[in-house]
Amino acid sequence: MSPRIAATIFLAWIAAAPPLHSLQAPASALRAVSWNVHGFGPVAGDDAGRAALARARRDKSVVELCAAALAGVRPDVVVLQEVASEARLRELAATLDMALAYFPGGWKGGGWPEGISGAILSRFPILAAEDRPGLPPYGEQSDIFSRFLGRALLDVQGERVAVYAAHMLPSWDNTTHIRLAEIAAVANAAQEDLDAGASVLVLGDMNHRPETDEHRAWAAAGFRDAFVLSGEGAGLTFPSIGPERRIDYAFAAGPLARRVVSCRVLTGGDFGDDGGFALSDHLPVLATFGAPSRPGVDELPPLAALPDPLRMLDGTPVESAEDWTTRRRPELLELFQHYMYGFAPQAAKVRARVVQSGTSILDGACVLEEVELSFVGLGPDAPTVLLALFLPAHADGPAPVFLGLNKCGNHTVVDSPEVTRREWPWQHSSCSDEANGGRGARDSTWVVKNLVARGYGLATLCVTDVDPDRHDFGNGIHAHYPDLPHPDEARWGTIAAWAWGLRRAIDHLVTVPVVDGERIALIGHSRRGKTALLAAALDERVALVVPHQSGTGGMALSRDNDQETVGRITSAFPHWFGGLFAEFAGREERLPFDQHLLVALVAPRPVLDTGGLQDRWANYDSALRCLRAAAPVWELLGARGLVGDGVLEEGEDITRESAGELLQFRRNTAHVLDAGYWEAILDFADLNLGRPR
Repeated sequence: MSPRIAATIFLAWIAAAPPLHSLQAPASALRAVSWNVHGFGPVAGDDAGRAALARARRDKSVVELCAAALAGVRPDVVVLQEVASEARLRELAATLDMALAYFPGGWKGGGWPEGISGAILSRFPILAAEDRPGLPPYGEQSDIFSRFLGRALLDVQGERVAVYAAHMLPSWDNTTHIRLAEIAAVANAAQEDLDAGASVLVLGDMNHRPETDEHRAWAAAGFRDAFVLSGEGAGLTFPSIGPERRIDYAFAAGPLARRVVSCRVLTGGDFGDDGGFALSDHLPVLATFGAPSRPGVDELPPLAALPDPLRMLDGTPVESAEDWTTRRRPELLELFQHYMYGFAPQAAKVRARVVQSGTSILDGACVLEEVELSFVGLGPDAPTVLLALFLPAHADGPAPVFLGLNKCGNHTVVDSPEVTRREWPWQHSSCSDEANGGRGARDSTWVVKNLVARGYGLATLCVTDVDPDRHDFGNGIHAHYPDLPHPDEARWGTIAAWAWGLRRAIDHLVTVPVVDGERIALIGHSRRGKTALLAAALDERVALVVPHQSGTGGMALSRDNDQETVGRITSAFPHWFGGLFAEFAGREERLPFDQHLLVALVAPRPVLDTGGLQDRWANYDSALRCLRAAAPVWELLGARGLVGDGVLEEGEDITRESAGELLQFRRNTAHVLDAGYWEAILDFADLNLGRPR
């Protein structure tokens, strides 16, 4: 952090930024909105508009309407002007689940007691924020940004992006020189960011038109108008009802300026257009920026040995926990998503509808809760997820919970008529008979009685609720994200979609009072084990992960794999992965990573790999090499990682003397999850999470 930022950071407060679990988009693949919200004051242009305004205020608050409108365009960054009310702003940020930097503003006349203030909302972590960057405090130079200027430095998947929120002086008579001085002030402040290699975005109500000296001054200072580069339509933003002028902008400088995908004015619905009602007197501007280009598979250098977890792609050594957290981890997240799993969208806000609560099952030993999860902004025909939660009836406080995907429906997990049975238009062929897809058919896999007896809960959802397991991206959750800002070859596969579903279930579970949100563990078997590992790597809220018999694409290395190769798995299941992974078939040495680096992304949290000695296809030997290759990251982060050779077999106790945070546990079984594995899994959880009360 620069001395200038350190000196002024106290001038702006930052609401709790999302932790790294919220980072899922690729570096600098983002959608940025600028909107002058007119003090959260809707406008009406005719009698019909006034009637619509009255209905809107009667049915919902203005903040709710603004949040719903913004959620519909799924922004990563929102810059607001004329906020006027800090309380309403904080309500909006909380509703959208975005981090917040608030800039109070200076001019407080004319009915603006809190000033003509502004804000930056972000789905990415806000590293620093400051009011009036590079300028003296209000009062000492009041003619420069008398409304406000604010800056927030974002960590966008490892790339630094400095966002400047601006509200320039209106174009009154003889005021051009003031706006030119304001542009010069932004350029001067942003130069430090550009010199440090960051991208710069400047968004706001600039109060000038494109044909003016001011617009030419932005260009002369090195800022590119996103609308000029990739604009759609006329770009008029003011007034919102019958717009006549373009005065709201998104400017970019640095690397992002070369990656403008589109820029458009948001109209229709409650934003406003030629109708009689709008949420503000300005229309918002949405600018979309693409991910940086990555080399093609043929351009990647061959690496016969496993890539070093403690060395950046460019060879720079990773020497500290900070290096890992701020540089290597974000780099690996982007690489895995680009070349292997594909990029899933940002989190959709989850709405939960209680289906049943407090239902006693299993002879009173277990309490069943069911909720239907829907996703705000995806439309009424989007998939919903039925989440079943089985909790110990006699827990002394919130219970730790294992969360996992099931194959054939929640009703198969336990033999209880109370569990809701869903039907789908399509389901996996192995679920079609009662032996596999009937009520309680998978009871021996999940052994819920054993879990609740040990004080653990189980949360589960069916994969088909999120995305059917077939090579078709026109159904499930995929169909409701048609315009993700990622290259086509990095489209998200089914494993990434399932991991997205698990993370939305976590969004709900952390709000449930009877669930210990600090002790949510993920488990999955086979393809669902691959999913559990990916979700744990992406989401740091996961306390522990068990990718059971997950094989290739999970715990087994792609290099030197004598069982299921990259070619075999991508031929049989092309929909599981992003578009590029199949290109590594027969040339796995060109992968810039291997699965030990996906495991390393879970560090320092515990990872238990469980495997069967008869299950050669899942390749437990390769999985052990994977664990051992990931261990240096646990050591770097101050954890024990592996103890001894990292392997225990059935009959050997899992204790602090025999196991660290990394362990492979083996039994003489085929490809199965059963009570014997669960006994070891719960012992490992007791050791690392603490035994439930």
